[in-house]
Amino acid sequence: MTTNTILKLSFISLILSGCNATNDACDSTNIKKAIYQQVTQQTLATTSKKRNDYFEGPMIFGASKIRESLALIDFDLINIALVNHPQNSSTYACTGQLNVSIPPPMYADAEWVLETQRQLKIKDISQELNINNAINIFTQEIKYSIDSAADNKHPIVQFNGNEWVQLLDTITTALLIKSTPSHQEIKLNPLTKNQVQKTEALKTKLPSSDKKPLVVIKNPLIKANELEVKKAPLQKPSANRPITPSFNCSKATKPTDITICAKPVLATLDVDNMQHYKNAKIINPAFTKEIWKASIKAKYACKTDVACIEKNYKKSIQRYQCTAAKNKSC
Repeated sequence: MTTNTILKLSFISLILSGCNATNDACDSTNIKKAIYQQVTQQTLATTSKKRNDYFEGPMIFGASKIRESLALIDFDLINIALVNHPQNSSTYACTGQLNVSIPPPMYADAEWVLETQRQLKIKDISQELNINNAINIFTQEIKYSIDSAADNKHPIVQFNGNEWVQLLDTITTALLIKSTPSHQEIKLNPLTKNQVQKTEALKTKLPSSDKKPLVVIKNPLIKANELEVKKAPLQKPSANRPITPSFNCSKATKPTDITICAKPVLATLDVDNMQHYKNAKIINPAFTKEIWKASIKAKYACKTDVACIEKNYKKSIQRYQCTAAKNKSC
């Protein structure tokens, strides 16, 4: 082999090694981990805010529960390529295909909750977000940048994952709602399409004076203004069955909640308060939310004072009644 041939081969090898080095700048376990952390942390922050939108929000949308759901979701980044690396710059512009896999049982549960709440299906939501969907597998070509001047163990990754945050927030929210006892009660007797058709057929056969709303919301997490609600009779104490509040006492940790679970009078007021809350939310969602925030704060300030908790419930019930009746003089 001549000296010229050796020099040419060495030069080509040098070029190829340089290409591999730049591609490696876009691809590493730490970079994939950084993208995963960005998406999941933003989803955690977004979903956590739901605690202010639902009656039992503080107990349902806890950070640990959200993390548990997100930990079951698989992330992968493939087909990674370098797009641009300006001379004398430490920044690399990269592309890749982000693959997110939702366990089939989780996907099915989330889809079912969205259907019961008459929301868009997951595949329709992903389509609006320009994310490809094949049942429980989601993919999207993404762009991101890497600052190679940073510590290799903690690379600075710039990635806009808003679409993924919206998708994962929708799925995680549905899963957390499904885990509540009140939603499990609905699951025991889900309406099939045939049953819905029979119900609609029955309504058309009734005289106009006899037609009444047939939909009753048993789930305090379903946003009340989205459905027509038939007012349920307020719960009264009974010697034959224990009185339970609207939340799950087995998961109660705060002193106030434990006190409510231990006192039938307070448990009854809690159920009545929730029903009035739902009725008021149909009429004025924004004002009802303000009443709810103030009442929650005042209730937990009572600690274990039974009289204080009872007084707070009665006050919020009165305000919900005024809101439902559109009575501004209350």
